[in-house]
Amino acid sequence: ITQVSIIPVTDSEGRLEIDPTAPYLRLPDTRKHLIEDTCICLAGNIAQQVEFGIDGMDEGAQSDLVRATSNVWKWVAHFGLDEEFGPVSIPTIAEVSGAPTGWLHDRAQERVQQLLKECAGRTKQLLQENWHYVQLVAAALVDRSKLSAEELLELLLERGLADWPGVCHVRSLPIMRSVRFADESGVQITPEGRVPYEAGDAIVYGALAP
Repeated sequence: ITQVSIIPVTDSEGRLEIDPTAPYLRLPDTRKHLIEDTCICLAGNIAQQVEFGIDGMDEGAQSDLVRATSNVWKWVAHFGLDEEFGPVSIPTIAEVSGAPTGWLHDRAQERVQQLLKECAGRTKQLLQENWHYVQLVAAALVDRSKLSAEELLELLLERGLADWPGVCHVRSLPIMRSVRFADESGVQITPEGRVPYEAGDAIVYGALAP
């Protein structure tokens, strides 16, 4: 997160800005990542439901719902990564059979709906358990209109986030390293295995004495 804002811009009355290099913006590549990503996408509408009831929900989080539905559908129907539905590629079946729909397609849709409902329930529980943090951030946004990532973190730490189980204080240490740029493509042998690189890539070696 780089910024949270409620300053109106075009058709948006608020937004969460994310570092474009953040892993969150990549297509989920593990089940854990998928569930977390889906819960994040559903949080806006469900927060409205928690605060105002079912009649207080609006279309403000439509783009998030589109992202959640698209990601879960790809997980289930395209990549075959859902353990319950099984390793099946629905687009491939449609292409080979010449039939764009069928009973397996319908089952995939049912599984997507089931996963979305499960994530919605988990999201609602998480929001209710931590509702005081939601209200805290909302109040700060009403007061300041926007919060940087640093301001948001400081706000949460001041109100008890630092005491959560598993949270620890860390600090970054500068480390000098040796770097060379590759003249041509090749493979670098590392402790983790063989890593291919292209011409122009930076190859970083072990730490140097400061």
